[in-house]
Amino acid sequence: MNPVVVQLNLIDPPPLAFEPTRVNGFLNDSIPPGRIGDRIPVVTSEALSGNMFCGGYNGKELSDRLRQVFPEGRILIIVREQRTMLRSLYSSFISWGMPHSIDRYLNPVDGRKVPQYNPSYLQYDRLVTYYFRLFGERNVLVLCFEQFAENPKRFVRSICDFSKNAAFSQNALDSLPFDKRVNKGRILMNLMLQRWLNYFFVANGFNYSGLFKDTSATARKRLNACKRRNDLFPRFMHNWFEKTFEKKIIEKTKGLFGESNRNLSQIMKVDLASYGYDVQ
Repeated sequence: MNPVVVQLNLIDPPPLAFEPTRVNGFLNDSIPPGRIGDRIPVVTSEALSGNMFCGGYNGKELSDRLRQVFPEGRILIIVREQRTMLRSLYSSFISWGMPHSIDRYLNPVDGRKVPQYNPSYLQYDRLVTYYFRLFGERNVLVLCFEQFAENPKRFVRSICDFSKNAAFSQNALDSLPFDKRVNKGRILMNLMLQRWLNYFFVANGFNYSGLFKDTSATARKRLNACKRRNDLFPRFMHNWFEKTFEKKIIEKTKGLFGESNRNLSQIMKVDLASYGYDVQ
């Protein structure tokens, strides 16, 4: 189940309309007898940890749905240092049409009325502890993205061992394209330009004031052109924007994640401070 299939079957159904038997029926129809062999079926989507745009408000509900549909499942959770995570999330939000500045995003207006940014979404120990309760500690593996950056082969091998995929050989591991980078980050100047284009030209769930629906050819053309322009300003301006952005993130997150990261470090038996996590 890739992210699109997961979205349609596990995430999108309203709380009172979700039926585990329908999901099981879909899975049985999708995987004919004998199709799996020695492979391990995988259900994957970032959104299973909760809606990242809206502070992960539905994370617990989705955990419960997974327990209903896959009671014998194993759970893999990947975390990332919160400040770099916010930088990455903000880039994704702008790329998908959000018009807000980072200050506006991190300071939601009356979050009681509609789900918005909530720092508890990035206090990972809460979600991990809940999955422990649902599936048992031996059936939950928690890794950090920084471990992948440090040693990708060891990272992937630990996932294979956890999934009990004995058929995944060392030769198969060595053949993986670890040197290929497919999701390069965007520079902030580029994002700032697109943010204003989003406000005026892109109408979607983040912004009703745009002139064109985000699915229109006109909106897509403008956004794609924006993504390609990395040479409009000199390098020192890019660096200044990055430093200013980082300073804002540090100020807004000070004291929010230390206790959670200390708990998570004990759970993972990993020194998260050595990877840049705030544990103060």
